[in-house]
Amino acid sequence: MSSMALTIASSAISAAGKIKAGRAEQKLYDKKASQALLKGDVEAAQYAQMGADVLTRLNENLAAMIANSAVGGGSISALAKHSEAEASREYATAADNAILAKEDAKSQAEQYKMAGDAAMQSARIGAVGTLFGGFSKARQLSPGVIKPGVIT
Repeated sequence: MSSMALTIASSAISAAGKIKAGRAEQKLYDKKASQALLKGDVEAAQYAQMGADVLTRLNENLAAMIANSAVGGGSISALAKHSEAEASREYATAADNAILAKEDAKSQAEQYKMAGDAAMQSARIGAVGTLFGGFSKARQLSPGVIKPGVIT
């Protein structure tokens, strides 16, 4: 095999390697994006559970107040309203945090997807540069064989 053919072949192999590396990097970013979305779902579920726990504690508190008022004969209206207000605030905070966790995960996943796309684009550009470099080197090694604008 001539030096020109070896130069072109090695350039093609190198370019293919760059594309393969770019694909691997893109897959890595895709996996990170999937993990970010999963993490967001888990966090949102945890916040939803916190909200449910708040409501459970409210029910327990109200039940205890009702039982105590029945024994003591007192009014529980002010305490019940305070407990409901606190529970409502905590529940709303948990619900908001769940939404924020999912939105943050989507944003993070989108950033990973963009990074993967950029890695693949960079690999393609690098591969084209490698091929052009190989053809240029082959042209220098065999100036009469490869002519500009002519494929032989």
